Amino acid sequence: MNYLQEVVEFNRWKEVNQLPATAIALWHELMAMNNKCGWKQEFTVPNGILQSYAGLSRKQLDHARMLLIDHGLITYKKAKKVNQAGKYSIVPFVSYRQREGQHEGKQEGHKKDNERGTLVKLKYKLKLKLNIKDIASLLDTAETFFVMLSEKERERLLCFADDLGLDLVFEAMQRAKIEQKRCNYTLGILRDWSHKGIKSMADVERNDQDFQRFKQQKQAIPKQATGAYSQYF
Repeated sequence: MNYLQEVVEFNRWKEVNQLPATAIALWHELMAMNNKCGWKQEFTVPNGILQSYAGLSRKQLDHARMLLIDHGLITYKKAKKVNQAGKYSIVPFVSYRQREGQHEGKQEGHKKDNERGTLVKLKYKLKLKLNIKDIASLLDTAETFFVMLSEKERERLLCFADDLGLDLVFEAMQRAKIEQKRCNYTLGILRDWSHKGIKSMADVERNDQDFQRFKQQKQAIPKQATGAYSQYF
């Protein structure tokens, strides 16, 4: 164990983890004791010595030791006999990081399992033909575009995707994003396309062209009317 490296890592660790001065003092004294022992896996230290060197009362010692154990920084085996000292073991920060990484990995795995279970339930609740991967992709994109979605909005998006296809739903979401609108704007576009029987991007393009022609004709009507009556003025 590298004494200096462990002290540096401990100081970094306690910058983001709250630990009272009593526990900090105890950790340093245990490190010093283990250094004198030649860095044994387990070593014994009488409570009286730790109290004297760390400046702790017996109650403070017990509490500080429990905090270090709870944080996974040390282990402690209480002696079977009253007059014997307990056995300590210091967890190196390399081992500490590995354990924390494994714990986070397990948590992430559980989180993914829970999310998948939720999506499966949603799929069967809405009787969707979409696969789980497509459902997850659609909802992730929607959450990115609109930040927060209500349960009803999520379900409506999935139902439209099941009916019209993913491409049209992604296109509608993109249009809402460009206009800086919320999810209900997307649902309005999809509702309009559904009523018109639009099923593909080719249909969307034709619908856009028809809309542009309609706008141009509407704008041309006042001009034609003005030209027709101008001779009387």
